[in-house]
Amino acid sequence: MEYEKRIAECLENVGIDIAAYGEEVALGDIIQDSLVFVSFIIEVEDEFGIQLDDGFLIVDNLKTIRGLAEEIRLAEREG
Repeated sequence: MEYEKRIAECLENVGIDIAAYGEEVALGDIIQDSLVFVSFIIEVEDEFGIQLDDGFLIVDNLKTIRGLAEEIRLAEREG
């Protein structure tokens, strides 16, 4: 659950109040602005010290917070 909390904090840092949506909302549905989206990806990469696959540069490919947390765990293992 620590990963999910850290991702939620990244969303908060770019101005998205995840509490208003819940952790199961598709991130692509709540990140409408491209600048916010890029800022969020940078926040996540900096927070976890990873480089996300280019597939994550397409907002519609983002999953829920839980799904993104799983992807981050995989990236860290492969890393």
